[in-house]
Amino acid sequence: LGQHYDSPIRGNAEALRNVLLRRAMIENDLQQLKVTRIVDTTVAAPIVKNVTTNTTPSAPANVITKPTVTKVDTVAKNNPVITNTITKPKDSVKVAPKATPAFPYKWEENKEHYVGIVLNNVDNNLVSELKNALIVYNRTMGRTLFIDVSILNNETKILLLHRFLNAADATNYATTSKTKAPTEIMPWLPKEKYSYIIINKENLEIVVKEKSLDNYKQFLNIEQPGKF
Repeated sequence: LGQHYDSPIRGNAEALRNVLLRRAMIENDLQQLKVTRIVDTTVAAPIVKNVTTNTTPSAPANVITKPTVTKVDTVAKNNPVITNTITKPKDSVKVAPKATPAFPYKWEENKEHYVGIVLNNVDNNLVSELKNALIVYNRTMGRTLFIDVSILNNETKILLLHRFLNAADATNYATTSKTKAPTEIMPWLPKEKYSYIIINKENLEIVVKEKSLDNYKQFLNIEQPGKF
């Protein structure tokens, strides 16, 4: 060092000489030094890759795709979303029942009734023959009934059989007679030419004034559904 005072590496050489002179002291310090490792408790979030099915041609081999890192939101995990389900009450609106047509007739089942055989476009000679057939039928049934004819209009006549004590008595007779009419009582008269009803005196008077049975048949079907 004394010979090369102006050398550019003189400083480095002096530093090296000082280290060599202090070697024993440095080694002693290192032996007495206690090193405590600090454990890193930070847990790295896992890297989640989104797998996407790609139908396009694959990228060239020399292209490096940058991985996608999904950030885990610990706030959302610890605080789950609460969804309130609101149940809509059922519609409590009730449908009003269908109104029953207003008729001028009265259903009085305990009053005397007629059994009516309604004839449509039937010749008077056939009406007389039907009366005789009914007299024979009633005799075989052990019943004596009066038979009258009421003319409603040019097309409609009613053969009225009476007396029946009440609506039930008249209904029973009409049901049995209607069953036997095509084969025993009047097989010569087409079925579309006649039909059966039961009716009391007061309602018959209204029907005669109206000169039609259309409304009364609707009324009777309501009171005695499926029978006439």
